[in-house]
Amino acid sequence: MKKYGDTNTTRLFQERHQCREIIGEIMKFGVSENQKVRIIYLLSLELENNDLMKEIVSICKERLDDNVEEDKKIIDI
Repeated sequence: MKKYGDTNTTRLFQERHQCREIIGEIMKFGVSENQKVRIIYLLSLELENNDLMKEIVSICKERLDDNVEEDKKIIDI
């Protein structure tokens, strides 16, 4: 039996490919590690899964706060 239209596998592949293209566009800007974490943080705020969002936000905030402390040390020198 022939199937017409997109299968679940095809849709999944297309979604993943689109994600890789988006990441490629972001990387073209030459973003720093700190900017990557901030982008992940901001994207996580858009998640519908509240538990997952809180988990990712917590990790990102920890890393971003560490970077702020390092920046303060550099400025004080």
